[in-house]
Amino acid sequence: MKQIQKILKFKLKWPWQIALMLIPLILLYPGFGVDRTIKIRLVIGWVIYAVFELLVNVRRFPRDRKNDRKVIPLFLLVGAEFVVDGIYAYVNHLPFFRYPVSAVLQNAFLNGWREEIYSTLILVTALLSLFYHWKKKITKRHLTLISFAAGFIFGVFGHIENLPGLWQVNKDKPQYFIIMACSLHIVNAIAGGLIFKSIFLKTGSLFYCILLHFLVDVSRIGTFFPNESQIYGTILMFIYLIYGAYESIRMDETVANGWNRRLKRANNDSMEISIKELN
Repeated sequence: MKQIQKILKFKLKWPWQIALMLIPLILLYPGFGVDRTIKIRLVIGWVIYAVFELLVNVRRFPRDRKNDRKVIPLFLLVGAEFVVDGIYAYVNHLPFFRYPVSAVLQNAFLNGWREEIYSTLILVTALLSLFYHWKKKITKRHLTLISFAAGFIFGVFGHIENLPGLWQVNKDKPQYFIIMACSLHIVNAIAGGLIFKSIFLKTGSLFYCILLHFLVDVSRIGTFFPNESQIYGTILMFIYLIYGAYESIRMDETVANGWNRRLKRANNDSMEISIKELN
């Protein structure tokens, strides 16, 4: 391990996000109706995230830390969702969650880390590497294209498998309603994808993506209002879609230069490792 650290020229750190990601494990692992398969997935998700933070993302690219503030409006927006959901439940004499709390939390957490790992950690970083090797430089335009491409892939190919179940649940309703519900589901996923990908590109933090994804899923899946009012769900969809498109288009040179430095350093490290292995 020391030899690897010497080659890569960095020391392992223990980011605070890793400790914070332990909270869902602590809450859900001992019980609460969580079966063994879910527990294993929870542990695997935390391990993958911890490895990413310790061995990869600990060398975050130099960037303007002000970009971290981009997540504040999103946290406020999700917080407003919870307030509206709570008011709706109170007025209609409903419980806040429409499913058991443990089921809502475990599904939201599993969706958060699983989908962000493959659609952000893997897909976005792969697209970044592809553009860097192809164009030899990442530009603002490339970041926008990556955000839209990854958001679209995440929304369509990551959620199309949910459509048969959605169709089955609404089979007794008019066909136009089912088609609209399925369309809203996909477009809503694309909107979320645009937000999560743009946040990752601007902050370099997978933690923010996982946390926001978790909170959004708790509100959308676990509460009554978004699932009982198609009008409310449509309004939320357009808000997130417009905001996600805005953040994806509004990239700046600081972010692009940061990724260029990071990718250049990663390539230099890879070349250095290869040379040392040959010797």
